Amino acid sequence: MHVLITNNTLAVPAGTEMYVRDVALALKGQGIEVSCYSPKLGAVAEEVMAAGIDVVDDLQHLNHSPDLIHAHHYTATAPALFAFPLTPAIFVCHGLLPRPETPLIQFRQIRRYVAVDGASRDRLMTDLGLASQDIRIIQNGIDTRRFGEKPPIAAEAGRRSRALVFSNQPQDSSIGILQQACAQNGITLEVRGNAVNNPVGRPEAILGNYGLVFAKARAAMEAMACGAVVILSDYGKWGGAVCSDNFDALRQKNFGLQAITRDLDVEAISDEIKTLDWLEGERLAGLVRKRASLSQMMSSLVALYEEVLTEGPLQRGGDAKEAADFFQALTPLFYERDRFATRLYEETKLRLGNEAASAALLFEAALVLKQQGNPDLAKRLAQQVLFLQPGHPYAEDMVNRL
Repeated sequence: MHVLITNNTLAVPAGTEMYVRDVALALKGQGIEVSCYSPKLGAVAEEVMAAGIDVVDDLQHLNHSPDLIHAHHYTATAPALFAFPLTPAIFVCHGLLPRPETPLIQFRQIRRYVAVDGASRDRLMTDLGLASQDIRIIQNGIDTRRFGEKPPIAAEAGRRSRALVFSNQPQDSSIGILQQACAQNGITLEVRGNAVNNPVGRPEAILGNYGLVFAKARAAMEAMACGAVVILSDYGKWGGAVCSDNFDALRQKNFGLQAITRDLDVEAISDEIKTLDWLEGERLAGLVRKRASLSQMMSSLVALYEEVLTEGPLQRGGDAKEAADFFQALTPLFYERDRFATRLYEETKLRLGNEAASAALLFEAALVLKQQGNPDLAKRLAQQVLFLQPGHPYAEDMVNRL
């Protein structure tokens, strides 16, 4: 069996990128031939290639034709299906928000649709008109072998005094609220992720240093695997602490957006932190290892691969109509992109016309934050000042000093 995995990007570490890495390495470990395709390669692709796995950004360079396509994202799915029109596929939807998370149309090659939770299943039903029974749910799993056993948080005062925002899309306003809530409990907050130019390629190397982690979805599961207590939070919302009593219910939601519905509030989050049971870190790590492991997920995936392949090869026909249907579904997205680009151009002109005033206001805010004891956020605002006004002497001095 030769499986081709497609993904929107294999550049910086993020949700599906790490999923593809784990699945590809696990398949290779089982003796199954695997290749990966993405239009955009980078650090994740390099890690996969270092394991001896073929990774390409041009399907013409693929060494062997696949027997099955494990597809994500229409941007990478359509090229693979058009390149190998007789190869059956499964399509896995990972989320509600990213636009490319569905294939746009029902390609005849896609024999099974997979969702990682109820929210992504509902999206496939809405976007493609599928029935619930036509979608298989295979929940995400974590490679627990990467996360060694950590000492219990309850026995480590150092861990309990450190918290982490582990997200690729944190907002400055959200970070400020979480910082205040942590500070009220004597906890120092740090931020890691692509949005703050501080990506985490190997979370297992750092998560064990924190007692409390603010995260969602895969990041939340990785934090739990390291024995951290997790408060679900992202996209300017939060959903409370994960505990052994609500673990199964929240896992059905992939610890994701459906579980994160409350507006951020300093006092509410501070109260939540005050009532944390630090012993839950050890219990959650055990639950992840028992019920959310990569090996369990891979057993379900490989069984599905085999199920699809037993149905035999596809028959040629209908390729031109599918191509036409796909591009017809794609066309409105081009128009939307053009509207967005025009709006961005107009907003940029307005911003640049007022850059001096904006820079002055930002620097005043940075000074206030510095005086209030928020040097990290003050430095980030000073960096934004330098973006608006390169060479701003006071902002440069603040960045260098902080």
